[in-house]
Parts: sequence; C-alpha cells; structure tokens
Amino acid sequence: PYMPKLIHTSDEDLKAIIAFLRSDHDMVKPKAVASKPSEVAFFTKFLCLVDPSWKPFPYPAKEVAAPDTNNLVVFGEYLVNTYECFSCHSNNFATNNFLEPRLSKGYMGGGNLVYDLQGRKMLTKNITPDKETGIGRWTEAQFAEAMRTGKLPNGNSFKYPMLPYALLSEHEMKAIYAFIQTIPPIQNKVPDNQ
Repeated sequence: PYMPKLIHTSDEDLKAIIAFLRSDHDMVKPKAVASKPSEVAFFTKFLCLVDPSWKPFPYPAKEVAAPDTNNLVVFGEYLVNTYECFSCHSNNFATNNFLEPRLSKGYMGGGNLVYDLQGRKMLTKNITPDKETGIGRWTEAQFAEAMRTGKLPNGNSFKYPMLPYALLSEHEMKAIYAFIQTIPPIQNKVPDNQ
C-alpha cells in the first residue's frame, strides 16, 4: 500500500482525518496485537541522506484552504493531487513534482514502473484524455464504473497496485473526471500488463 504525502490536503480535511483517528470508530480502535519494529534497509537510509527527493517537504507557510467543491475542475484537481493519482500515472517516480504535480514528467500519461503482489513489473496506464492511447473515449459513466468496481470499459479489470475507489461520492467522481478532461492529452501507448 502507498501512503500519500497529503501536502496539498486542506487544513479542514487534515483536521477531519485527525478527528477520525481520535474517534471510537472500529477501524481505529486500539487492538492488542504485537507490533514488529520497523527495519529500514541500508539503501533507504542512504537515499534519505543523499537524495533531495527523499527529504521532508517544506511546511506550508499559510493555511491550505479547502477547494470550491462547486467548481468541478478545481475540486477534481484537488482530489487528484490529494490522492496522488499523478504519482503513479505519470512517467517516472524520479521525475514527479509533488509540490507542483502538473510539472511531473509525462503528467498522467502513464508508463511508470510499479510491481504487482508477485513482484512482476507493471506499467501504469495513460489516463490523459488522449483518444487513442488514454481514456479520452471513456464516458463519465464508464470512468465512474471503472473507478468504483475496477472493471474497465473493454471488460478487463484493474491490476494491482491499482485498486477500485468504491467510497468516492458521485460528486467526487464527476469532479475527477471533469479535471482529467482538462489535462493536455499525451499520446503514450502503454502495453497491456500480463
């Protein structure tokens, strides 16, 4: 599982996350289970010391305001940045720009290397509105169906690490779709993953 960095998340949404984590909800109730200490690999420690992309991000200088949820494109961009869709769906993790996601190389054009549960190499899909190599021919209903169920318009299913986002509201789904339609199309035919 991937832990998003939440650097574009509004102060209001972060407060809601903290309130949930402090709640009595069954998902966050303490459980008496043994905790294994973290073991950080040497290479990870090395990267944390020498690679600037592994350093913490700057703390926001001012409040991060909540987006206008009535403006579907603005709200959709907020969700794409918060869920970090661009991180996997852009060209390469090494060239992602987390502070200004649209500046990531191949923004949403796919081709980034990820791994499935068996450790097999997988390439992320192009989700720009390119009609030939992206999702430009998908309707809003097809997009929502794919996101909710993991079933693609061609009958195939998502492959791990992509998972369905079944809990997104109809409004959130519409917003993400509206935003994706504004992204410059990138022609990048990503081969199907086996």
